[in-house]
Amino acid sequence: MSAVTLQEIADLVAERLRVPLAEMRGVGRDPGRNAETRRVRDARDVVVILAWRHTGARMTQIIVFFGLSTCSPTYRRLSDVIERAEGWLNGNPDLAHAVEEIEQQIDALHERRLALRDRKVVRV
Repeated sequence: MSAVTLQEIADLVAERLRVPLAEMRGVGRDPGRNAETRRVRDARDVVVILAWRHTGARMTQIIVFFGLSTCSPTYRRLSDVIERAEGWLNGNPDLAHAVEEIEQQIDALHERRLALRDRKVVRV
């Protein structure tokens, strides 16, 4: 697990994909019939995937973070997003590239945190 929080991942995704977190939290059950809704939903799905990969957050925590209903269909949909992540990203090369860049930022933040922690441990 990473030393990076769900909030930090959401902020990184919002910045890189230029989708405000408030919009990610606002997109509902609409399947995304227009490009803007799909773009916002894609950004939220990227947060879900990266949070699952890099934090200890449970699915319920991710759902609550976005202010979504904790009902079974929401849980199943986000679980499907995680299960299908690789295929989905392979079909979206620009998005896959953005995800790689965000993961590099996550890794760098994690490494900085570990280095800082190690310095504190040595000083004690």
